[in-house]
Amino acid sequence: MRQFLSLFLCCIATSVAAADAPSAQFKDCRTLDACLAAMDADAHTRIHGASYERDAAYRAKLETFGGPAKRELLKRAASPDHAWSDLASSVLEKWVPVGPEDVPALIAALNRNPGGWIARPLGQIGTPEALAALAEDIRLHGTHNQSGPALAEHGEQAIPYLLPVLDAEDKRGSGEARWEDAAELIAEMKSAHDDLPNWVAIARDGKQPAERRIGALRVIMAMGSDAKDVAPQLRPLLDDQSVWEAAAATLRSMADESVAASRNDCQTSDTDEVYFDSGLCLSNRAAYGPAVRPMAPIIFQMFSSASDGSSRANAASFAGTVGYKEARARLIEMLHDPDWRAVYAATRALGWLGAKDALPALQKVARGYWLESVRSEASTVIAALNGATGKLAPPVVRPGHLRLLPSIADFEIDAMMAPDVAPCSSNRWIWNGTTFTQPAERVVVDRMPTVDLQLPDGKLVGVDAGEFTGDLNWIPSGGVLETVYRGNIDWLARAPGGVLAISNAGGGWKEYEDPGKPRQVGPNGEEVETVILSNGSGGSGYVFYVWRDASGGWRAKDIAVLPRSAYTFTTLDHDRYVAWSGNRAIVFSLKGVEGVAQCVASK
Repeated sequence: MRQFLSLFLCCIATSVAAADAPSAQFKDCRTLDACLAAMDADAHTRIHGASYERDAAYRAKLETFGGPAKRELLKRAASPDHAWSDLASSVLEKWVPVGPEDVPALIAALNRNPGGWIARPLGQIGTPEALAALAEDIRLHGTHNQSGPALAEHGEQAIPYLLPVLDAEDKRGSGEARWEDAAELIAEMKSAHDDLPNWVAIARDGKQPAERRIGALRVIMAMGSDAKDVAPQLRPLLDDQSVWEAAAATLRSMADESVAASRNDCQTSDTDEVYFDSGLCLSNRAAYGPAVRPMAPIIFQMFSSASDGSSRANAASFAGTVGYKEARARLIEMLHDPDWRAVYAATRALGWLGAKDALPALQKVARGYWLESVRSEASTVIAALNGATGKLAPPVVRPGHLRLLPSIADFEIDAMMAPDVAPCSSNRWIWNGTTFTQPAERVVVDRMPTVDLQLPDGKLVGVDAGEFTGDLNWIPSGGVLETVYRGNIDWLARAPGGVLAISNAGGGWKEYEDPGKPRQVGPNGEEVETVILSNGSGGSGYVFYVWRDASGGWRAKDIAVLPRSAYTFTTLDHDRYVAWSGNRAIVFSLKGVEGVAQCVASK
């Protein structure tokens, strides 16, 4: 399997061996001053955060000193000494007893350590002053800390304290308002769902201040698809100038048909660098289902005629999801697309549309397409078309909410649809009578590995910069650097009239788990992860060809898309090449993929 090692990505965990038990000095202390002195060393050497067992031991012993110990810890929790502030807050988190008389000191400690452990005893006390302090901490610092859960435990009683945050002017990014956090916190409370009719009533009540109505809409927005049943009651608010923007955002959070876009604001991907934004936008649009069908002709035409395969694949997924049957003829054409992702998506879409007229073309895909995952999908679709329902089961719509709009599950086609196959144990493949082996793999120790190819008048240099995206540059002899292609470049080879290159994009994937695969170790015996730097979401490999035109300028064209990043590569003959991707030896020429070589069984 791959040995494309990146030592910098390998996290060599260096654990600080700090015992969970307190020091012997603390165990033997008999006075409060002696115990605090014993804790001082820990306060200034501990890794930031709590050590639960040790802090519980501190708490158990210090509680025996009663009020003086609590007062001293409260003072230290609010002190400018960050180490002691953190330790004292952790010890006080579950201190018994705490009461209303401690609230001022606890608030001071919370102000010193926002969102910290000290929020818990404030929530436990639960006086109006304590709850107001937690709400203020949320306004300033959000809910993804201890203050959010501490306030949420009070359920409906906490809502009045959150309303000023909820109703605040939208100043996201400035740190001055946290209405999204407040809305989500309220929406997570059972009482908020029970009171959904009341939130709807507030939003619809024109006598209420606009800020309060918008706040109510924000709570419903945080519930998103879970509150979809109230959408009809909210639609009239689209004509209310006071709240229409919040109403539209709330209806979008549940993909209500009333806000299915009357225009298309999704764009195709010129390169796979923006593949995610493009695909997610179209997936969000598809979640409206038949309601967006009036826009389907424009969207499908734009995406299905795009130059990149990811956009064409997304066009097919969109057509199948929204039931755009008029796309069937073009989808059948796409079964011959040079990009396997478009073929897979078109196959699936024809199944969703129940396109029985596509059966002959689908049968050809099932019998002879070069990638087994696409053949398998075609067979599944054929069985569905010939089955009781006459179509493939519809796609799943993922629910939406305030921060994430509804979308279609598995809308985009990537390496997850083409899992690795079993490794070829013999390391010998055969193609059209020619037997060959996989070449030795590179071991990469650089953070941004490079490949280069010397040409008569200069050099091509490719860089794999991982998530930062590399490039292919032309460095002429004595000239100025020119960028030829944007993408993570891992392989270069001479080809007739030009140069062949492989760019590996990011992505997650399903990997074949080989139980006999040896553990990979680094130079010092440490375990390392075998990766190609560019492997992130999608994980595909892109083969392209570059050449010089008559003016001397560089030109590029796509040759093939591999199901997975190519981890090694070789030239088979003067115009035929092999890339290893997902344990497959994929054979291609400058005209595209020819097939997958067969593994020669071990003797």
